[in-house]
Amino acid sequence: MSATNIVMTKSQLKRAAGRLNAAIHNRLEDGQAVSYAWVLESLSRGIFGKPYGEARSTLLAASAKPVRAGSDTGNAAPRVMLLEFRSELILTVDGKYVTGSFPGTDLEIPRAAMRSQAENLANLNDSTVGFVELPELLSGDWETDDIIELAARLGYFTYKCPLHEQLDKDPLVIFKSAAQRWGLDGDYLGYLIVEIESGEPWRSVLSSEIAWSPDFHVGFAKHEFFFSLQDLGEAKEVAPDRWVVRDRHLNEDFEFKLIFEG
Repeated sequence: MSATNIVMTKSQLKRAAGRLNAAIHNRLEDGQAVSYAWVLESLSRGIFGKPYGEARSTLLAASAKPVRAGSDTGNAAPRVMLLEFRSELILTVDGKYVTGSFPGTDLEIPRAAMRSQAENLANLNDSTVGFVELPELLSGDWETDDIIELAARLGYFTYKCPLHEQLDKDPLVIFKSAAQRWGLDGDYLGYLIVEIESGEPWRSVLSSEIAWSPDFHVGFAKHEFFFSLQDLGEAKEVAPDRWVVRDRHLNEDFEFKLIFEG
């Protein structure tokens, strides 16, 4: 098989479909969920005899190499990422799902094997491997796609160190002619988690609850800002340590310069 010419007979397809049907039946009988990621992994193994991550990198056509945001500032996210959420580990390339670790299932992939696969994909894609431990900001019924969406909303597919992580280092922040040390708001993360655990939709909490609320005095004017964690995840680094954040309520962009000691 090649990336441009994959040939499959009718009998091969029927056998793969039969194996998948039986696997789904057994899984449902055991009371386990049948997720998109599980079906994708099972289908790949049934058709190609390989985990989806391996089939994707060796048999299936690769996407064109994208232009990397953050390249000019040295803060571009690696193309290959390992995302950890609770006990799950997800492997992505260019923000797209490759495979998961499926802990506690019949498809479980050991973490060492996941890391090895990530390294192989990094070599193929002229990349390093990025690792992110995501905060527990998903509802209890989360799926694999939610993990990837959370990472995207927090900016981890764009920058190695998104603005919210930069602010967590308590830098000196400059807005126009005013400068002061202003990190993220107190226990904002704990508050967001409580809101989600109480039943609020995680996407709404991420985009509407405030994570950073600095204010600056420039001359006689006071400028107050109220940014959500998603606002910070979508911020753009236009020069090293110089970030533009959009205030979605005012529909206006504001620029901040960060200065770190040492």
